[in-house]
Amino acid sequence: MHEGLDPEIHVIIGDGSFLMAPAELATALQHDLKATIIVLDNGGYGSIDALAGEASAGNRFAVPTDFAALASAFGCAGVRAETAGELARALAEARDSDTTTLIHCPTVDGEIPASGAFWDLGVPEPRRPRPPRQRRVV
Repeated sequence: MHEGLDPEIHVIIGDGSFLMAPAELATALQHDLKATIIVLDNGGYGSIDALAGEASAGNRFAVPTDFAALASAFGCAGVRAETAGELARALAEARDSDTTTLIHCPTVDGEIPASGAFWDLGVPEPRRPRPPRQRRVV
């Protein structure tokens, strides 16, 4: 967390994670918060794919999302950046802006290597069945 008189907030998030809570754009506007949100778009739930391994199915998006247009629909600035130069310009414009800016960065889809981070979870064990509870007659 940044503390100070004029904090800059930067959020780097994947497209799948962002699609789970795009209404946070409205929250930022309602509370007059300025944030720069960088959406890395690889066309699916990459972290879920990495967790599922060979069992992965249905984690790729069949329909592309225009994240810059989505941000604009919420009243934020929305920009698409496909090159390093476009990203640098978008970041500079976001820094000079008075409102939340979302920068949509399409990325190359590919295998996500294990990170050793908290997403590398073990497989949960099934719950052991409990015997039925006795009904108490009153």
